[in-house]
Amino acid sequence: RDYVSNPGRIVAIQQDDNDNVWIGTSNAGVLRLENTDGSYIGTVSGLSSNDVSSLAFDDTNGYLVVGHSQSGISIIDTNQMTLVDTITTSDGLDSDFVNSVATRFGIAYMATPDKGVMRVELSTSTIIGSWQSLGADDLDATPVAVDGDVVYIDRKSTRLNSSHRCISYAVFCLKKK
Repeated sequence: RDYVSNPGRIVAIQQDDNDNVWIGTSNAGVLRLENTDGSYIGTVSGLSSNDVSSLAFDDTNGYLVVGHSQSGISIIDTNQMTLVDTITTSDGLDSDFVNSVATRFGIAYMATPDKGVMRVELSTSTIIGSWQSLGADDLDATPVAVDGDVVYIDRKSTRLNSSHRCISYAVFCLKKK
């Protein structure tokens, strides 16, 4: 049985701390499913767009960050299944074009094709600012990922550490000090 009309493509899947599965779609926003049998739980309204480009769950506060290809980000409280905030250029983001999102310790990292990597403190929805000085600007795509205490940002050419020193090729990472 379909629960949304014309959901488009599935572009991202993320599981939260309550084992619910969140599905990001290209046309119907975010859908929440039960992980045991795939039954539909519902959706969250009010996203900045129904066109989702990526999802990232932050276990520090239970928030799901929804990246949008042309509309910044939306922040969802997965425990309450409510929209916390939407953040776009009208709120001060450097770009509305979000290709990829990762979270680490309550901070969202958004990769953009035009303004580097933007950062937002999730509990207060405070824009921290972009990392344009890392040379991650003007790329067709800038994937980001988190593995434990490390944030990986793919520049496809150089690997940098948090002090901007070249340490190998392909990806740079930031480690918790």
